[in-house]
Amino acid sequence: MIAEPPETAAEPDALHKRVFITLLVRVLTDTYGSAKDLYHRLKKRSQSDDGRDELKDRRDSHSNIIESLGHHVRWSFDRREKHQTDSEDELVCTASAQVKATYDRSYLKLGEPYASGDDIARIQLQSQIVDLQRVLISIHEDLTLSSYTTVASSHSQLIHLVQTVRTTRAAAIQALDLLYQRMLATPLCKKPDDPKPIPGDLPAPPKSPQRSRSSSSSSSSSNTSIAIPAKPDPKPKPKSKPNPNINKLFCRYALDLQYNAHLPLSNNFGCDGNKNCPHCHTHIPVRPNKAWEVIMETKGRHPRRKKFLIRNVFVVKCHRAGGGFACVLCAKYGEADTVCRSIAALMEHLWKEHTAEDLEKDEDIVGC
Repeated sequence: MIAEPPETAAEPDALHKRVFITLLVRVLTDTYGSAKDLYHRLKKRSQSDDGRDELKDRRDSHSNIIESLGHHVRWSFDRREKHQTDSEDELVCTASAQVKATYDRSYLKLGEPYASGDDIARIQLQSQIVDLQRVLISIHEDLTLSSYTTVASSHSQLIHLVQTVRTTRAAAIQALDLLYQRMLATPLCKKPDDPKPIPGDLPAPPKSPQRSRSSSSSSSSSNTSIAIPAKPDPKPKPKSKPNPNINKLFCRYALDLQYNAHLPLSNNFGCDGNKNCPHCHTHIPVRPNKAWEVIMETKGRHPRRKKFLIRNVFVVKCHRAGGGFACVLCAKYGEADTVCRSIAALMEHLWKEHTAEDLEKDEDIVGC
């Protein structure tokens, strides 16, 4: 019984290194859950400001078309974009799921080395946890110590909370993405990938018995036939297998938007954003709260003209890391990929090469 403590004392260190990033992600996602509860509590105190915001939106919506780019493609005001893309509710409520989804994707590709992480990622995640918890504690103290809270004070606290969730979420996702890139660049991360493709190791055993047969036959004739340098040839073959799995058509952030329909658009594409992709830093000139308007003709016995609003999320999830855009509809449903240099070229492609039925398949294209 006394011999057990030294063994258990050695295990926590190895376990600690193996799941340290996992623990930090779990703490951060739990903290986002607390932030969501506090957000709903503060929102109840500042609901009186919502009526004023709705009146503003109605006044702005009278200037529907901002810029005309033709009869079939043009800019227009997207009222749904205002409430969906820049929704504070969606931002706060999905921050935990976004961080966890980013971690899960990289963990499935890299395994335990990614779960262990490195010192850079640990420090970055710890910093975001501390910043978020500090704001939560500060707001809780103000709510409990103050005898009353005005609408203005609760509204300022709400803004501060949302901004903190937004910045910590973006920083945490960036830290996890950078960790993924660093581990891909190191040869140590490719070693655990080699044993995963078990089918690649199966061709090796049949070659080993052939060597035994050749050695037995060579022993009867001569010893010179034993040196057969054909062994290193099959080894580099499994190393080339991970390359086809990398989708080079779209940016990684664009793929995240494609795979997760509930993932809100980055704050970079908001009113005060720099319009740069948070992953590849490519500039995407979208306009907040506005959408591209494409007019299509439906098929059938009674064709009619139908208007579609191409939301900014669709444009961003079509961008490429090296610049330009690729059509998501062609990548999903077409026989060949289509690459466009600009947003206008992408919209022209949608109008010329796709049908109204194609546009209805995408959740970020709204039919009117």
